[in-house]
Amino acid sequence: MASPSAHPFSITPQESVLVIIDIQEKLSRAMDQDVLKRVVSNIDLVATLAEELKIPILLTEQYPEGLGPTISPIKEILKDKKQDALSKVAFGCCDDAPFNKKLKSYRRKKIILTGMETHVCVYLTALGLLKTGYRPFVVSDAVISRTKFNYKNGLDLLRDSGAIVTNTETLLFQLMVNSGTPLFRKISSRLKQTVTG
Repeated sequence: MASPSAHPFSITPQESVLVIIDIQEKLSRAMDQDVLKRVVSNIDLVATLAEELKIPILLTEQYPEGLGPTISPIKEILKDKKQDALSKVAFGCCDDAPFNKKLKSYRRKKIILTGMETHVCVYLTALGLLKTGYRPFVVSDAVISRTKFNYKNGLDLLRDSGAIVTNTETLLFQLMVNSGTPLFRKISSRLKQTVTG
């Protein structure tokens, strides 16, 4: 019998890593603030589930000396992780040796991508993952670009390149599998309070 994750669109907690890309102060100021608020809220939901399901979380910062640190709401989400952000200068995370080393140490092949910007760092990270045998799952309502055109074009590029383009609610339910559990009740209650679209 095939494993439940045999289909390329399937994903389980045991094979997943969550990556939060470059949600930094100066970059964030250039974003539509209403959209950014929804993106941060969705990342909070995904990170909460990741914590519950013991999915590792990686946080990156692009040239923090120039673009500033990760914004406070994301730091607050990750406050119990006790994990420093991985600083990088390459736009794609996979072009950065410390990121690759850390990711490889988890021995997991399904990579959940969130963050900014959709058409640059998220897209180039997905390409790098695909080239090295990983399967990126891009959470479409947990990524952002400065303009709608770049956001939509970024998602098109991601889909065309072979990444799985999903959304917060679909991903959460995929990872939880079953209803009727305390975790499902916790997450579904949070979902009712969150605008994911």
